Amino acid sequence: MRRIDRRPLSPAVVRFLKTDRADKIAAIPDHAAKVREVKRLWKLQKNKSFKEIRATLAAMATGRARCMYCEDSAGTDIEHFRPKATFPDRAFDWSNYLWACSYCNSNLKRDQFPCDAHGDPLLIDPTVDDPQHHLALTPTTGAFSERTPKGKESITVFGLNDERSPRALPRGREFAWDKLQEFIIIFGRYQAAGRLDRAEKIRRVVCEEPFSGVFVWLLAYSADPSRRLLLDPECHATIEQWPEIATWI
Repeated sequence: MRRIDRRPLSPAVVRFLKTDRADKIAAIPDHAAKVREVKRLWKLQKNKSFKEIRATLAAMATGRARCMYCEDSAGTDIEHFRPKATFPDRAFDWSNYLWACSYCNSNLKRDQFPCDAHGDPLLIDPTVDDPQHHLALTPTTGAFSERTPKGKESITVFGLNDERSPRALPRGREFAWDKLQEFIIIFGRYQAAGRLDRAEKIRRVVCEEPFSGVFVWLLAYSADPSRRLLLDPECHATIEQWPEIATWI
């Protein structure tokens, strides 16, 4: 996982979500009735507003519109960070929407939403939280370990260390760590040779790779003298020589 910037919607879609959807739900006094109406309205997604919402979420996502949780599979679903069955008043709240693959959304997270004793979420929202504050990556295995209770719950609920095929997420992150280093090295060689067109193609490839969060960790390791020994020396030297690499994220 990695930090993601939330993009704005057009004023027309903001009005639609508030006036045509959220205000109507807020006016219903009974929780169960709210949930029923949310389910009914959620089925009426085939309109211009939700087309923009889906497109904006996909554009916010990393790589080729990867899932914001696993970063491996293609995102397909509008995911309610706070589940609409528990928080019906947030069902049509733009700040509550993430882009997820159907497996993470429907098979793993579902309506799970653990909170601490103060009622604050114990799951990482990548548009609000920096996952690096809550998770630690071990490059040699690709596995995450928790730095905080929020990191621990996120690993469990999102299945971030799922080794089962076809996900095998730690192995995918381990391979991404090695592959990204090779891309960076090749980029540096092309830059040094003046083959800027080829260097630009490498940049584009890296930006569309899955497991984009691994790239963020790689840069962090390169900047940390105590951890950069885990990088190929030529990769670290390339990052230092060509600091624009850090802007690829």
